Amino acid sequence: MNVRYLGGRRKSALLAGLTVLGLILTACGSSKSGGGSSSSTSTGTQASAGTSAGGPGSGSTINIGVLGAFSGALAQSGTPVRDGVMAWVQTVNAAGGINGHPVKAFVEDDKANPAASTQALRTLVEQDHVVALVGVNAQGTEQTWASYLQARNLPVVGGVQGTAIWNTNPLYFGVSADEYIKEQSFLLGSKAAGKTKVFAMYCGEIADCATESNKVKDQTSKIGVQWVGSASVSASSANFSAVCLQAKSGGATAVAVLLPAATFGRIADACHQQGFDPLYATSFGSLSPSVVKLPYMNGSYTNVALAPADLPATADYAAAMKKYYPDVDLATAQGQAGWAGGILFQTALKNIAATSTVTSADVIDGLNSIKNNDLGGLVAQPLTFEKGKPHPAINCIFTAHIKDENLVGDKQPLCAVGS
Repeated sequence: MNVRYLGGRRKSALLAGLTVLGLILTACGSSKSGGGSSSSTSTGTQASAGTSAGGPGSGSTINIGVLGAFSGALAQSGTPVRDGVMAWVQTVNAAGGINGHPVKAFVEDDKANPAASTQALRTLVEQDHVVALVGVNAQGTEQTWASYLQARNLPVVGGVQGTAIWNTNPLYFGVSADEYIKEQSFLLGSKAAGKTKVFAMYCGEIADCATESNKVKDQTSKIGVQWVGSASVSASSANFSAVCLQAKSGGATAVAVLLPAATFGRIADACHQQGFDPLYATSFGSLSPSVVKLPYMNGSYTNVALAPADLPATADYAAAMKKYYPDVDLATAQGQAGWAGGILFQTALKNIAATSTVTSADVIDGLNSIKNNDLGGLVAQPLTFEKGKPHPAINCIFTAHIKDENLVGDKQPLCAVGS
């Protein structure tokens, strides 16, 4: 379905997104109209510029593109990113726009397909005349855009980044943690807790899970922990006692978890029954409310990629999502990544004149003027961009620990070593 307009409030029943291994764990002709709402999986959507009291001023409209996998198997992690951007669009417009310029967002679903992604990008640029892509969640297809974007000098601003191009191409301006710290985070928190013998359990259905497990293993010498083994785990297994005993007999004191939440919950129960309650180091996608409530999970931690909840910038995000997308789980990091992309775009244009017609060059110049800025705490490492140069990787990530059957965000981010 192709719907090219999205306005007003829209509810979408979404599952919590995944962070560190989101891409892996979730893998187990258009028409325009003038109002109304769309389903959460619609393609080619145009966000309204906003018409509420105190809304946008009389400046020219700024068109942005939101591109990513918003349907199919990867929609679970893609749609919260989109909704985070859309909440920002509606919030900024309700406050008068960016220096009087209303923002209009055109959304295209690329289904994580390179060919579809290329066509969607051409639509956004050539038909919708966007000046930037904001808060993308392309899940790997963003690396196919480089030459097209280069020819048009069009920037990509924030979202969830899954490939190295974010740190090699000057037109990609990221807000999300690099894969390097995501891999190390499974080990750094364990070492800090004094649990230095690490075993990994990873999903057996997807080849990339084994690859990620090996990448974590490769970081052990830098972190100073001991790798005592790993095991592929099938979600369809009737009994997980064997993998628990394998980790226990290997002397593991910490277990790196690269598994969907439903599978991990069953494994944690099975290991407890075997008298094995290690410190679990997980990606956020491995947790569920029921897992967090398990009494033997106390002290375990996750690399959530979410800013601390007590920051004003985080409170603004939460308020906007509750107003415009109340069904989105605020614990999902993807929504915040989309919102942060919008805030980065807004920061780049903070000095734009109300009388200007905003161009891609204006956006790029504004982005390259940003120095040592953490967007009010939304990103774990301050951002600095320099014209024409690849941008430094974000090598810090937010974490949270399970305490008294609750997930409590840590005040200080976790940062990579030896990068």
